[in-house]
Amino acid sequence: MFSGPEFPSIFKTWTSPNVILNVCGRDAHINVCSMKKPGLLTAVCFVMEKHKLELVSAHVSSDRNRSMYMIHARGNGGSEQFSQAFPVEEIYKQAAAEIMLWVNS
Repeated sequence: MFSGPEFPSIFKTWTSPNVILNVCGRDAHINVCSMKKPGLLTAVCFVMEKHKLELVSAHVSSDRNRSMYMIHARGNGGSEQFSQAFPVEEIYKQAAAEIMLWVNS
């Protein structure tokens, strides 16, 4: 039995050329496609930690030219972090924007 605050089961998607964000409640899938870039996965993990987002799972695929990351994240901050004033989807959107900066740098 879940004892925390309830989140609606609404699936929302935001896209950019190299980053896709899908959010449903506290869970999100972040998909990243990039030319091979050493340190990018580390940067993604840094951004997630900075925003207190738990890495549930990560799937990494690559070939000689590109890397693709499929990440399942969960917002585990306290209730003060995920308040009505700054909902978890806004935190995910901010993290995705920072990841886009890393991909495009």
